[in-house]
Amino acid sequence: MKLLSTASVIYETQIIDAKTGRTIKRNAPKRNLLLDSGLDGIAVRSWWDSFSHCVLGSGTTPTKRDSGAITVSITSEVATASAGYFEAADVGRLLKLDSGQEVYIDGYTSTTEVTVTGASDDAASEATIWYVNETGHGSEEVRSSTLADGSSGNGSTWDGSKAEHKRTFIFPTETGALTYREIGWSHTSSAGNNLFGRDLIPGGGDSIAPGQRYKVTVRLRITPSPITQVSIPNVGGTWDTSGDAIISTLYYAFYSDYEGENEFYDTTGNIEPYSSKGVQVLNSDFTLPSAPVDTPGTLLSGNEATRAGYVPGSREVGFSRTFSVSQGNGTIYGLSIIGGAHREFMKIKFDTPQTKDSDHELTISFKLKWGRILTN
Repeated sequence: MKLLSTASVIYETQIIDAKTGRTIKRNAPKRNLLLDSGLDGIAVRSWWDSFSHCVLGSGTTPTKRDSGAITVSITSEVATASAGYFEAADVGRLLKLDSGQEVYIDGYTSTTEVTVTGASDDAASEATIWYVNETGHGSEEVRSSTLADGSSGNGSTWDGSKAEHKRTFIFPTETGALTYREIGWSHTSSAGNNLFGRDLIPGGGDSIAPGQRYKVTVRLRITPSPITQVSIPNVGGTWDTSGDAIISTLYYAFYSDYEGENEFYDTTGNIEPYSSKGVQVLNSDFTLPSAPVDTPGTLLSGNEATRAGYVPGSREVGFSRTFSVSQGNGTIYGLSIIGGAHREFMKIKFDTPQTKDSDHELTISFKLKWGRILTN
């Protein structure tokens, strides 16, 4: 079974008067594009750390290109456009048809034809090319980690179905006129190609006058699954591991971060892919919860799993633990999956209890997987 967490970023920009704090211009909230490099970074850092800096630029590189009235069909891993649409620089970008299929472009033939290895045949539909392989701005100008608006503008919440991590960035007072056209997020103060996500600011950008400041509110929303009990199929070898599963506790790296203060419930991001994990067999009968709670789960030490190496682009991390002939013997009613803080975050209950004896080892493997939502 695989856990699937989806992520989306919504941001809002403002120009404010540095002396009065009055809002001069406010753009409506907008989604940005989570880049491939940013999603790969989730294998080694938390969602919260992934957008610790806001990055502004003056370039005009888009995040997507819509086909308009042009349609695209796929046959035998070749995408064909009804008129000129493709360009050589599209190699490495992601083609999403309005049918829903997403596939990377790996070869350019002409303005009407590209190769898309691994794609399924698909009837003609309109499409969008997403610039997911970008890693930085066309022209970076400044980045900031300075936060504004106290606890109301910074921190994390859980509403019963999704976590929201929120930061409100404030930039220095401008001394000259300029226009910001690009916006993005990064885990580091170092300038360069290290963005988690990016976008073009609506309306061609925001023009800032001397004495004004730029303010950006970013909301990163994570939807983990399953947060209600779900049936799972048998994935065992000689065992029948079919049953039910649920994320039982969400000790989820909730932070409050303002003016250099960092107050948090959990620094390890118990459920997040980057942290260490473990697994424990449950030799006593139990009842699955109906919904997860956002308080610490049971402390379960000494159950560490081995982490597999991360393959760039896979958006998944595998873990496994082997129980020796002397470990976990007896009736096994289910499993606890353990996070980096040695706290349980997921439970699986078998429909039929299984038995482990002292003649056999038992290896349990699982994966954490995350993704990106693209809407043409």
